Amino acid sequence: MSLNAALNATIALIENRPAQFREMLREPTSDVKNISPVYTRMIRSLDFYAATKIRIALMAALHVQPAEEQLKAWDDLVDSGAKLTRADYERVYFDGVTSVEKVFEGILNMLEEK
Repeated sequence: MSLNAALNATIALIENRPAQFREMLREPTSDVKNISPVYTRMIRSLDFYAATKIRIALMAALHVQPAEEQLKAWDDLVDSGAKLTRADYERVYFDGVTSVEKVFEGILNMLEEK
């Protein structure tokens, strides 16, 4: 099997085209004797890679800090003497969720650009 054919088969698997992956490995020029172990090993490698990227994203999300505008708005609200309502807490919660989403979107964009 040529290096080009092996790379094309690998790319097909990465792009979630398992039928084409198997077809490429079954070509007469292929020296792969048993596709199942190769397929299993490739999937395990892809899963490990994905898990690594998810771990990086989760670690980045744990380091999310509130933006200066969010801190100032919260301090102003507290300093005003206003009684904090459920809506205030919900707003702060959703600001935090939005910050974490931005971390994941940034990592996703970085991976898609590669």
